[in-house]
Amino acid sequence: EVVTLLETYFDRMTVIVHLYDGIVDKFLGDGMMVLFGVTPNQNDHAQRAVLCAWQMLEESSTVNWEWERITGSPLNIGIGINTGVAIIGEIGAEWRKELTALGANVNLAQRLEQLTKEVGASFLISENTYERVADLVVAEPLEPLIVKGFEEPIWAYKVTGLTEVGRRIRRSILAGETQ
Repeated sequence: EVVTLLETYFDRMTVIVHLYDGIVDKFLGDGMMVLFGVTPNQNDHAQRAVLCAWQMLEESSTVNWEWERITGSPLNIGIGINTGVAIIGEIGAEWRKELTALGANVNLAQRLEQLTKEVGASFLISENTYERVADLVVAEPLEPLIVKGFEEPIWAYKVTGLTEVGRRIRRSILAGETQ
């Protein structure tokens, strides 16, 4: 039953990722890594990533009742997004390679996802991402965070909603209109 739940959940989340022109890099147990800005001319990748993440959170609430019925616990997802340069490519052994992203910016996104539990948030974005989407989200700054692998404290924002501008841009992306 849990495998069926995960497959249903991943099916729904993957559809959302594709609506925003993201790429599912990999599934990690009960999580997933998604990339934006990999394809040429996707200059609005930070917007697409944040709007996609918000829709994923909305969708997770619709499957929560089934998840809780079967597992006895609610489905709580945490999302971390960072914007920056990364190494993208097929990496692995000669007989098996996978597309992936590497680098400090990727690591920070993963650390933000891990911190969601610690700070009691479902959705955290880095300062780099916030600078690109501030007009789209309702967000509150957190105190600077000490993050493993980073010498300086990291500024992050807890996203709690979309602004009217964010909802309008989301509608235009879902309608297939270019930004």
